[in-house]
Amino acid sequence: MARLPDLVRDSQLDTEFRNGYTVHKIFESNAFSRRRAIPREEYWMVGRHVGGGGCGSIWLERCVHGTPNGTVRAVKKIALGRQGLKDVTYIRELEAAAKFSQPKYVNWFVQCFGWYECSGSLCIAMEYCELGDLQGYLSSNPPLPERESQEIMFQILEGIRYMHEHAFAHRDLKPANILVKAIPPEPWWVKITDFGISKRIEESLGVPSTMRGTPHFIAPEIYSSIANSTGNAPVFLNPYAADMWALGEIAFQMLTKQPSFKDPFQLFLHAQNPQINPFPVSLLMQHNVSASGQAFISSLMPVSPERRLTVVQALDHEWVEQCKLSCPSPTSATSNSTNAGLNVPVISTTDSLNEQFATWNSSLGSTSETQTSIPPFFADEQNRTLKTDIQFAFRNQQTGRQRIARPIRVK
Repeated sequence: MARLPDLVRDSQLDTEFRNGYTVHKIFESNAFSRRRAIPREEYWMVGRHVGGGGCGSIWLERCVHGTPNGTVRAVKKIALGRQGLKDVTYIRELEAAAKFSQPKYVNWFVQCFGWYECSGSLCIAMEYCELGDLQGYLSSNPPLPERESQEIMFQILEGIRYMHEHAFAHRDLKPANILVKAIPPEPWWVKITDFGISKRIEESLGVPSTMRGTPHFIAPEIYSSIANSTGNAPVFLNPYAADMWALGEIAFQMLTKQPSFKDPFQLFLHAQNPQINPFPVSLLMQHNVSASGQAFISSLMPVSPERRLTVVQALDHEWVEQCKLSCPSPTSATSNSTNAGLNVPVISTTDSLNEQFATWNSSLGSTSETQTSIPPFFADEQNRTLKTDIQFAFRNQQTGRQRIARPIRVK
């Protein structure tokens, strides 16, 4: 394996697989250990599939032993190609995830807790957002009130500002990559996720050989560059400006629940002649979007990338300024919660979330045989409650029965 960036190497988790569990060995030191590194282990059990797509599959896992016991995380599994971690695409994602998982970015980005390899797959352990993504929320609710759209856009813009300041472009901004931490009646709190195609700008500003991004959120110059590329002379793009176009489309869809252009051909017609095929401001007007809101979106989505607002300019726009002073800090939305300040959310005690772990998926094991043995630490008398719960889970897996699991306790 080629040498990985320091950020990526430092975030790798020391991992083994025992009896159907993912086991991480973590070294810690404190005053009582006289600063010596003392190992401890965390055992994680796989729960249900919670999402995925072309970028890989995402599974819910629960910590059944070790600190922080009883917590949940999301693990993204990406099948590695022939090159494995030598593929720069994986390194980019790991570098971006590690970079923006530093404590100072916790309010704006889904946290990455580390990565490991498993049976030809890259596994990235991430913060679990129980409320899902913004796309799911928009699909099941009316268009957002303008005030709420301003709150969300302000938070996304702050996150993208950090990315652009550190020479990262996201390149796949869309509601599905905006995860939700809190919704009304609490103040909105959203986080940016999925750095699968993020890119360090220093590497290149050239056109990729394949389309990057998601239809409706792809800037017109990207469509044009792919269509006009001859493979001889490179066409240079500004990925920052492409991010800004996508942000404008997110704002448009939050306020209308409709795309600005129905398909790439309609966008092409607009790009060819904006006077004859103007930007659909009329749709924003139909949804009673303020003149300031219309101007904000229009300023993010000119056909010419050079005419779009930068992220700093967007944060200074009147429409965003209106909510800056009154918008609470994202952390204040959960300041009274028992989860406040934790990087990994404590597992909910509601039946709906516990049920996700009542029956385990037997197809995820690394061996073909059914794993029914219990790790040695369950022999400890203090862990008898935990042992009972896990035994129930294994029996239910074999018989196909489901049972609502009670919260696990380890003294």
